Amino acid sequence: MKAFIFRHSFYAICFLFGFIKAVNPNVCYAQAYDPPLRIELEVEDNKYPYHLRLLGKNGFILFSKTDIKDAWKWTITHYDTNFKRLLSKDIKLETPLIVSAINADKENFYAILQAASVDKKNLANIYVIQYNITSKKIDVFSFYQSDWTNINNIALLGDVFVYTTYNAKAEDRIYLFNTKTLTTSRLYENKTSPFEFQEFYLDTLTNSLWLITKFFESKRVTVITLTQLDGNGKVIDEKDIIVGENYYLNSCKMMRLNANQCLLIGEYTLNYKENPSITRNNNAGIFSVAITNNEIHQIFYLEYGQLEGPFNTTNRKNNPDLHSNTYIATQTDSIMIVVADFYKPEYVHETHPSSMGYGVWNAPTYLATEAKLAGFRYHLAYFFIYDKSGKMQWYNTFNYNGLMLKNIKELMRVHIEEETYNTLYFFAFDGKLYSLVNNRDKIIQPINIEKIEPSSRFYSVNTNARYHCDHWYDDSFIYYGYQSLYNRYSNSSKSKKNKQVFYVNKLTYK
Repeated sequence: MKAFIFRHSFYAICFLFGFIKAVNPNVCYAQAYDPPLRIELEVEDNKYPYHLRLLGKNGFILFSKTDIKDAWKWTITHYDTNFKRLLSKDIKLETPLIVSAINADKENFYAILQAASVDKKNLANIYVIQYNITSKKIDVFSFYQSDWTNINNIALLGDVFVYTTYNAKAEDRIYLFNTKTLTTSRLYENKTSPFEFQEFYLDTLTNSLWLITKFFESKRVTVITLTQLDGNGKVIDEKDIIVGENYYLNSCKMMRLNANQCLLIGEYTLNYKENPSITRNNNAGIFSVAITNNEIHQIFYLEYGQLEGPFNTTNRKNNPDLHSNTYIATQTDSIMIVVADFYKPEYVHETHPSSMGYGVWNAPTYLATEAKLAGFRYHLAYFFIYDKSGKMQWYNTFNYNGLMLKNIKELMRVHIEEETYNTLYFFAFDGKLYSLVNNRDKIIQPINIEKIEPSSRFYSVNTNARYHCDHWYDDSFIYYGYQSLYNRYSNSSKSKKNKQVFYVNKLTYK
């Protein structure tokens, strides 16, 4: 059985899931300390300055603003796969900025930053930072955008950055910034229907960038549009996914299986059962469609209510606030694995003095209660396996047992062993790694839980925050986040015994 190897052991262990000493498999070591391959960078309490992006076998990038005294300075640090620092470069910009969006591919890291507000005195209010991995060159582009909005996403192909914005009128817009001509243009400017951006997909096989966008043609009709751009920002192709009047498309994501085939996966609502303008998030099921040799084929619909499990039609009627979030987890040349997480928003009721009161001393006290969102309670995940034609072949379920998250996120990660088709499902939660292995409908390894521990055995973990785990390259994975550590052996004052760190752990699955 394979296992994650990522940290030390205090006691004699020859073989245990998560702990393998790769020196002599026939020898046990007592009281040995084998520290993990880990980076720890101390940060201020309740500050989260680091942004991490993976570069495959080229390592990873940390992008940060750690000097609170200098609001204009940003730092790019490039590490290799053994956590050796290859480059660390400070970038001084002309004004205080906030990070709006970050992205990376195997050759470039890039970030887009913007000023906190519009100031016409500034010559520029948007900055784009690009770091090329091969040349180790950093480029900074700046420009002024009078149409002030919040930037949400960014992608790069060739000479063009594409970024999306969202304004106070709840309008999405998409812009292209050309680094050669230093000009900005707007996509879909001539379209009259409002739209909602879905995702970028960098297609390395055709050297193009796909944009997936949902257009609201009416209150009961949506159209998914696929726009393909080349490295100059020119539209190569555009396709519309149009469905019957009974279906209202809520979301869509894309994955290329091979040079000739793409698969689209998304969620839909049934128009004749509910009002989609009110219950858009209460999805009825998943739709899938294959694009072969640039042609759109039959659309398949999978209704959640027809599946076995606790969230079929009958049970969902008793859970009207149950929502789902569906995403593509991984793919091979022949299959795609899609995860659908089911969760509920959870509220707490707070009591406070009502504004109807006349004062503290001379009037009776009036109290009011309001519901405040506490987080999202995750209940169940479905794992759907699709073939190249877009048909669902089988599915498995996983019980989250009511995990509470502060934000909706794509929680589950998936990795397939090409030789055996054993499928590793894993996710990060509260500084722990949860993992299980299936092969079709067979459980190869039941759920296993491992803690992410500090570098030093003298420290213990008090709290965990903003934790993530992802597949990195080959059989290597990465786990990173923030931990509050406590030195239980120190004689120093209480404040010096505690420290908060940003950490990065390398995990190997063997």
